[in-house]
Amino acid sequence: MWTGTENVMITLFGDDNMTPEKDGFDFGELIEFRFFSSTNSKEYFVSIASYHVQLGYVTNGRWYPLSLSMFMDMKAVCAFDFYIQASENPTCIGNQVTLSAEEFVGTGGPYTYSWSSIPEGFNYNIKKSSTNYFKCYYRFFFLP
Repeated sequence: MWTGTENVMITLFGDDNMTPEKDGFDFGELIEFRFFSSTNSKEYFVSIASYHVQLGYVTNGRWYPLSLSMFMDMKAVCAFDFYIQASENPTCIGNQVTLSAEEFVGTGGPYTYSWSSIPEGFNYNIKKSSTNYFKCYYRFFFLP
């Protein structure tokens, strides 16, 4: 894969049938690529991969022994994603916690925010909200 300045080569190995765990690919197994973003510590599945088509290259996204594939482009398509952050994680009972949400991928809003907790008692509809911590179960819902 070309990064803009150089090629990147990734070596993939087959499963070792001498070990009890699966530690490689099976013949014809679909290869699943992911991108990791250090900005929000999340993985994104590659949903579009285009291959260089040439005699001798595999272009179906599957693993075969001694095979070669050459990618021309890889993309992880994500239409909507938020980065949710707590001011303290973990926190102690009685400490104040501030929750905030930042759009990572999206339209720019406007958005409706809904923060709630289990057990009940923490309900806000603003982008950034604070409460005294009483239990560590939070559900986050974002409605575009």
